[in-house]
Amino acid sequence: MPKDPRIKKVLVIGSGPIIIGQAAEFDYSGTQACRALKSEGVETVLVNSNPATIMTDPDIADHVYIEPLTAEVVERIIEKEKPDAILPNLGGQMGLNLSMELARNGFLDRSGVRLLACKPDTIDRAEDRQLFKDTMEKLHQPIIPSEVVETLQDALACDGLLLPGGGDIDPKFYGQERIPACGEPNVLRDTAEPLLLRAFLAADKPVLAICRGIQLMNVALGGDLYQDIKPFAHVPHNDHWGKIHTVTVRRDTLLSRILGQDTVLVNSQHHQAVDKVAPGLVLSALSEDGIVEGIEKPDAKFCLGVQWHPEWLSAADPAMQGIFDAFVAACR
Repeated sequence: MPKDPRIKKVLVIGSGPIIIGQAAEFDYSGTQACRALKSEGVETVLVNSNPATIMTDPDIADHVYIEPLTAEVVERIIEKEKPDAILPNLGGQMGLNLSMELARNGFLDRSGVRLLACKPDTIDRAEDRQLFKDTMEKLHQPIIPSEVVETLQDALACDGLLLPGGGDIDPKFYGQERIPACGEPNVLRDTAEPLLLRAFLAADKPVLAICRGIQLMNVALGGDLYQDIKPFAHVPHNDHWGKIHTVTVRRDTLLSRILGQDTVLVNSQHHQAVDKVAPGLVLSALSEDGIVEGIEKPDAKFCLGVQWHPEWLSAADPAMQGIFDAFVAACR
């Protein structure tokens, strides 16, 4: 595609703190984007809330803003810098969400700012579960069977609840002020998932929580979290695929019955963790440095949370697959 001579200044949105789903690859891609734009003579503006990145080095972009990644802040930067376009897809979920918010509220059109690389309807089709499903079916592509629900009653038609990984939970939900290392909250998930969890437990339906899910489960039931474990963690907690540390499983727990062993090697990808375990939950697993790796609710039909990602290990490790087999069996 030939260079568009009308584009003389571009805003690049960073991904903020390194969290699940928005890791260091976005720092690399954003850095390379700024360098590529500058090599073409395009003036670059970068905004990122995380100073501990390569992309926020002064020589990477012409103008660097270390500011909270909110629509209001980005609007002020656009009003000041007057870029011709935004690159929305190099900051992970954060960049996409902010760009879509600015597009939907009409700010980009009013400011005459274009989205480069992907249009709003393209982002919508990738991000909206129903639109994505409809697009794949139209293209005759295989997808996992799914259904979008909008009420608790409709959700309870499911046989079980899986709370997956994701970004950080807003500390206000467990009575703390947010620290700089804490990622931007996802208001929709922070609001909806506790409601779902309580409804499924009240209906005595199985719950499996993974990574963010274990943290959400603990917070929703009255516990709290470490907002950042880096200051006191002594073993690695940041590898998607490798089994990088040992977890000790407490005997006579649901997790020990599923795994059938006292210790397991696990992967890990998190910077937050359970601190005070919620009333009604019990500790079922710890890492070598004392980080909570498993909690469960003994009086529930099946309510288990693990801090690691068994889904990334299940193909090669029968014990990890056993967690999902037990969950599915409880759902039947």
